[in-house]
Amino acid sequence: MAQYRESKPEDDAFKRLSDLQRLGQALFEREAGRLARKHGINDPRVQRMIRTASGAGDMLSALETALEAAPEEVQADQDEIVIYGRVAYDDLKGAASVVVAIEDTEGRVVPAAGSTTTETNGRFAWRIPPKVAAKLAGKDYIVTVRTRSGEVIYRTAETVRLDVNRTFNVEVNLGAHKPIRRPSAESATPKPPQQPAETVNYSVSGRVVDADGKPVAGVLVRVYDKDVRYDDLLGAALTNRKGEFTVTYRRQDFSEGEELADLYFVVVDADGRELLSTVDHVRFNADRITFVILTLPREVE
Repeated sequence: MAQYRESKPEDDAFKRLSDLQRLGQALFEREAGRLARKHGINDPRVQRMIRTASGAGDMLSALETALEAAPEEVQADQDEIVIYGRVAYDDLKGAASVVVAIEDTEGRVVPAAGSTTTETNGRFAWRIPPKVAAKLAGKDYIVTVRTRSGEVIYRTAETVRLDVNRTFNVEVNLGAHKPIRRPSAESATPKPPQQPAETVNYSVSGRVVDADGKPVAGVLVRVYDKDVRYDDLLGAALTNRKGEFTVTYRRQDFSEGEELADLYFVVVDADGRELLSTVDHVRFNADRITFVILTLPREVE
């Protein structure tokens, strides 16, 4: 059984923030329904409330994803080796039911080590028992991720030297979210090529630092597109230990005939307190791949 770290105050605060966001979304939806019954669905006030409820729903989804992606620590028992972490996609959604295993440096699977399967949130905690751990200790291995049918979809770029009484954290990013499908007889039948739909992806990444330039971990960064009538929430992400974050979005998330988004950022802490807003310093026509450094004012640290 995985021994995850105890709940920290900031975790509870983000859960409370999610609960408040869920309540807010329900209130917005109820108010939209009330206004629609009174004024009709096409009334501008109704449409504005519907967009507000939709934005609240997007924010709730981003918060839940950020909570799911928050790191958890596992401790090794006596003479064990523990490999733990999470397998996820660019959008931070966990990859469920994929198999984590190890290979030697020549690419051969190590059957004695066994394997583990990720949970629904993409997490795994693989405990290698003492007898097997003693044989693996002191050697270099490659961590792999496979589909249940055995197809390798990820290999770590660097080797990991295993040792007993130690834990090894492996965080895997599979890239763009694509469904993992099981092979079937139908899939083996040749089909005429289809013209792929045009998809334009955008990303914004960066770091949150304090007034002294030190990284700020565990804060939520919301990314918005500034618009004349309604600002679109493009996504949100928690900063890691280095203060880094990444948010990906698509043209349809903001475009009203625009090719590029007008970005601004809001940073909040675990209690929902706003630490920074750049709404007065919009990045107009931001590049498709954008990097920013967000510096918190000294008075909020």
